[in-house]
Amino acid sequence: MEHMDQEPKISLPEIIIITPYIIATDLAGLALAFFGLTDFGLISLIRFPITQIYLRIKGVKGTANVASNAIEFLPYVNALPAATMGWIITIYLDRNPDKEALLNVATGKNKKTKNVGSGREREVPKRATSASSGQATISNPQPQKELISA
Repeated sequence: MEHMDQEPKISLPEIIIITPYIIATDLAGLALAFFGLTDFGLISLIRFPITQIYLRIKGVKGTANVASNAIEFLPYVNALPAATMGWIITIYLDRNPDKEALLNVATGKNKKTKNVGSGREREVPKRATSASSGQATISNPQPQKELISA
């Protein structure tokens, strides 16, 4: 619940400036497909680095944007407004970080729960060193779980 106070990383003026650019590139791909032509991925090649660099600078996960841009590289499939949909999903996940965390748990990308319950855990007592002797002593009698790396 600590994400509820988090400010979105993409501001409203930035959304107002970038969204028409992405819609225009999608419309250009649609117009080409309407006449039976293809851009051979040139529109996507121009749009992809611009949006990804922008999202990296802002510190936003652009996973949805990467996936939509990958779809845009397919000939004639790029007539679909995938880049616009990816941009809208990216904005939604930026505005609702709790939904992104839920999505990460559902897809298994949550680092906090990785390998839990996999049988690769062992109990290890917490140790502290004594300042005078340098000997390791057990400071906490309660054992803690530590993940074993393979």
